[in-house]
Amino acid sequence: MKGFTLNKNKLLGFILIIIIWTISYYFIGNSVILPSPIETAIAFKEIISSQNFAITIFTSLNRLIVSFLIALFLALIFGIISALNQWFYDLISPLVALFKIVPTMAIVILALIWLTNRRAPILIAVIIVFPILYEAVIKGIRDIDRNIINMTKVYKVQQKDIVRYIYIPNIINNIGAILSSTMGLCLKIIIGGEVLGQPLNSIGTSIQTEKMYLNTAGVLAWIGVLLILSLLINLASKVIICISKAIRKGLKDGQAIHKEY
Repeated sequence: MKGFTLNKNKLLGFILIIIIWTISYYFIGNSVILPSPIETAIAFKEIISSQNFAITIFTSLNRLIVSFLIALFLALIFGIISALNQWFYDLISPLVALFKIVPTMAIVILALIWLTNRRAPILIAVIIVFPILYEAVIKGIRDIDRNIINMTKVYKVQQKDIVRYIYIPNIINNIGAILSSTMGLCLKIIIGGEVLGQPLNSIGTSIQTEKMYLNTAGVLAWIGVLLILSLLINLASKVIICISKAIRKGLKDGQAIHKEY
């Protein structure tokens, strides 16, 4: 009943948005400023039925996946070392702080100077997402109860087992908690970089093209596409988290069976 009420409220919220949108359209009376929901729906249909739609989506999603994996890999390497070595943590802290405080637009401009318009969005996303994942990795390790670590030393547990059964599960839990929001942020950054860099066959370039022709309905239609992509990414993130939990449970069960026999 609670799930039904929640879905019903979301549906009512969506209907309310459409109503406000329609009233605003008739009040403004200018499709360039605000097109009607019907005009936007027509533009949406034209976009998803176009020949280059699949290529455009694939190209931008490819940048999203590549940039996120690079940021995650760097965060794991630097985060684990930083969590276990205070000297290295202090050494890299100014760089991480720099990534966090430098304006996004400055990073975009530098990336477009240093790289091609196809690769610049990837660098931008890596620089902005890396500190978030980096801090999640460090927190995942430092939040571990020190008594557990001391116990592993007393019983002389191998380092690989400590990493496998203590560090990795905590890191996965922390990253899993922010996976959906971080992926969403990464997508926004990629699209923003594409809007400015305008690489061939990308969502950002398509949005910029619609803007140049003052096709506001097309811009809103692409926003609708991004909304759907965000929902799918959120769903995929939840699936990945469930799979990782199942794998960790399998590893623990396997370890328990191994000890029993």
